[in-house]
Amino acid sequence: MISAGDLTKRITIQVNTPVRQGDGSRLPAWTNLKTVWSRFITDGGKEFYTAQKLNTEVTAVIQIRYFPGLTTKHRILYGIRVFDILFPNNVGERNEEYLISAKEVV
Repeated sequence: MISAGDLTKRITIQVNTPVRQGDGSRLPAWTNLKTVWSRFITDGGKEFYTAQKLNTEVTAVIQIRYFPGLTTKHRILYGIRVFDILFPNNVGERNEEYLISAKEVV
């Protein structure tokens, strides 16, 4: 069970609603779905090399209250930081809270 005092950070859940261009192509357009209180826990990060280029991956676990429909197609906005949702864990399938595994987009 989540204590209200634990949820101290505001995050915004966003959904991609692509915009159709004149030539028929679609451009991604993220719109705000829901702003919620959260507990933001950074697990750490790691650096790795891809095609001889240094990249940084930061992972986090974010705890929020449950709401129906959250998927990996959504993303999280935390201040100016953006996180892709890797796995929205509906803890115990009780529909009370999510522990969201996320990766920061850098």
